[in-house]
Amino acid sequence: MQDLRIMFNLIASVACEKPLTSETKNALTPEKLQKIFKKAKEYDLAHLIAEALDRAGALPDGEEREDILNERRVAVMRVEQMLYESNRITEVFEREKIPYLPLKGMILRNAYPETWMRTSCDIDVLVQEKDSIRAAEALCKAYGYEQQILTDHDVSLFSEFGVHLELHHCLLEKKEGTERERSTLSKAWEYVRLKDGQQYGYEMTDEMFYFYHVLHAAKHFRIGGCGIRPFLDLWLLNHRVQFDQAKRDALLREGGLTEFAKAATELSEVWFSDAEESELTKRMTEYVFRAGLYGGTRNRLAVNAVKKGKFRYLLSRVFLSHKQLATRYPVLKKWPILHPFCQVARWFSFLGGNRKKESLQELKTVTADTENQKRVDWLFKALEL
Repeated sequence: MQDLRIMFNLIASVACEKPLTSETKNALTPEKLQKIFKKAKEYDLAHLIAEALDRAGALPDGEEREDILNERRVAVMRVEQMLYESNRITEVFEREKIPYLPLKGMILRNAYPETWMRTSCDIDVLVQEKDSIRAAEALCKAYGYEQQILTDHDVSLFSEFGVHLELHHCLLEKKEGTERERSTLSKAWEYVRLKDGQQYGYEMTDEMFYFYHVLHAAKHFRIGGCGIRPFLDLWLLNHRVQFDQAKRDALLREGGLTEFAKAATELSEVWFSDAEESELTKRMTEYVFRAGLYGGTRNRLAVNAVKKGKFRYLLSRVFLSHKQLATRYPVLKKWPILHPFCQVARWFSFLGGNRKKESLQELKTVTADTENQKRVDWLFKALEL
């Protein structure tokens, strides 16, 4: 836990503008730096560690110094590229008179001391469903975007420079979240205002953006973990922007996320303000760091075993639904009668090589990892997830 405290303090010294503690300063040995930097890199936060070490005059010498500073350079370039593409998207949608709503990192980076500090893997924009295809076609025509995937909630596109754009017309997939969460989020367009200087570009009101951020974190938490950054973002939303707590609380109650939001806020204070740890935040920390940046298999299997029951979950893995199976065997979309044959073909594909090992490991984890399942059950009940 000492290593995590040091890493959090380094991150907070940059993103939250907190002073470095004496514990951190005294612990910055070459071996400790290497270990912490590696962990931060796993969570796409190495650029913040690089900035913190540079400000503290604690960078190592030689090749290792350049490797660390390169993380900052790459982050700056990534964000500059995202901003460039965001401007091009804005230009097209304004010209085509398509109402649009930037999401996630495009908005959150404004809460950071400097925009390059908030990296992201893609650009997320919400448009109305009736405009979705027209918006995608306009980007393809104007700037050579290539459409890759069309789902029931978004269109996935890539720019000529490889930037990924998720053009959403719905903020949750049909089976994601609870009914209360989906109902609250479905009103997103009722909580917007025009951005200054734009005719078709909107921004969410603070309370809806906050609700959406908490919901997005909860969504990933439910499927195995969500990394560090959502909690850092949450700290900044609670400390660096103006807000009406009553309005935030009202939407969280309506969507059924009060307890998760409260616990997530508490965890962000433990990590980035050195608040006192509770049993709940301790278990949340353990859960997050078992999972990595995008959620861990062990956590995901434990959640499924708890939510569905071991037997029901294993049965669902043996007999895939028609929709799931059609993703693997597209021929089913045209010939649904082939469903039983594709089901059997899938079973045979698991009999050899790594697939067999993975399947046996999954079976072992679901049936034998009882202690972890108990921890997950306790945690999810406490968070009302």
